[in-house]
Amino acid sequence: MSCTLRMEHILLARWSVAALIPDPNECDFSRKMPSGRPLAYLQKITGLRSEPTGDFSRCRSHRPRRETDVPNLRERLLSGQKVQGAFLFLACPDVAEIMALAGYGVLIVDREHAAADLSGALHELRAIRSVSAAPVLARVHGAASSSVKPLLDAGFDGIVAADLRSAAEARALVEATHYPPLGRRGAQFTVSRAARYGYDRASYVDRAGREILVVAMIESREGVEAIAEIAAVDGIDMLFIGPLDLSSGYGRYGDLGSAELKEAIAFAEQRILASGRLLGGAAIDPANLPQMFDRGYSLITSASDTGLLVQGSKAAVYHAPH
Repeated sequence: MSCTLRMEHILLARWSVAALIPDPNECDFSRKMPSGRPLAYLQKITGLRSEPTGDFSRCRSHRPRRETDVPNLRERLLSGQKVQGAFLFLACPDVAEIMALAGYGVLIVDREHAAADLSGALHELRAIRSVSAAPVLARVHGAASSSVKPLLDAGFDGIVAADLRSAAEARALVEATHYPPLGRRGAQFTVSRAARYGYDRASYVDRAGREILVVAMIESREGVEAIAEIAAVDGIDMLFIGPLDLSSGYGRYGDLGSAELKEAIAFAEQRILASGRLLGGAAIDPANLPQMFDRGYSLITSASDTGLLVQGSKAAVYHAPH
């Protein structure tokens, strides 16, 4: 079945939504339509006879949610707020909606391990935005511009780059995430979704500089040893400790309880805090969130969609007594 979208259909859809969702500045269609009768005018040009749902006379008091209304995560963190987050690995918009409704302060769509393409990540972003104002980050492998730019142009609020090990990799990440002069991000803001397809072209570059959160993950011995150099790169906002991968360099691989790994994490925490950058990390045990925040963490991920599904599924299985 084919679909031809005409401008009058767009106007009618906008008018219908405006009757339900607040917008004090954008709903007064009578200013641009003959005789101040928007319903009669739209019915005339479209041939449609649908009656509105809601009170059109109240349209001025309604306002649709925009992605520019999402709280600025970067400024919140820099001001000292503490944020709990979760990872999304399942590449499922429905699951993303459920996680967003739970109330996490930030959600991170995984593009390092998840078997999903860019359009799948965008579907997750749209699903989250439909039910929540939670900021949404994307995790990528490394700092390649080809991985970072499409996600930022799609409207993600920041980038989490996995396993950075040097100042050179940190500089590459900054170049990919920031516009000149700090970076080399391409100028697609005349048509990008992040800039509302060009409607925000005049303001988006400045807003992106203020709001895009740039996170370098520390997940190796080399990364720990390079913390000071990575943190010194202008444009890096946060260093995020990933304990599971970090175990490859400390203790037995995969053993999150080893004394050597705990010492390495404590050492990394101290170096990051001493650098003046934000400290982030994944909680090995969610029960430790209060203590981690007390140690100086600004952002902690404590769950994932996959992990919660596994836990819930196992807990829901009835085991008959023998």
